[in-house]
Amino acid sequence: MSMEINGLNTGHAGSSSKAKTVGQTSKAESKPEQPSSPPSLGKETVVISAEAKSLSKLATEVSTEAPINQAKVDAIRAAINDGSFKPNAESIANKLIGTDDLF
Repeated sequence: MSMEINGLNTGHAGSSSKAKTVGQTSKAESKPEQPSSPPSLGKETVVISAEAKSLSKLATEVSTEAPINQAKVDAIRAAINDGSFKPNAESIANKLIGTDDLF
């Protein structure tokens, strides 16, 4: 498995591309790729950006399920089945209109 972190080349073919700005060239582009020795353990540094940390936190929060009030679900299911469930159309419409502010 080949991995490039912060532009470090692990020596595998195809992993020598590094980020550069317009007009810059690298020595690797002007010379054929030379195999390099694998990097020593403990010398690489990985820095996680604030945005990545924030995204990771959000992903964790989203992946956790909201608690389900099973008693309420069962009561509504029973009311639907026996025909006694009467949804409040005005309340539903007001809540739908309220979500418009989110967009």
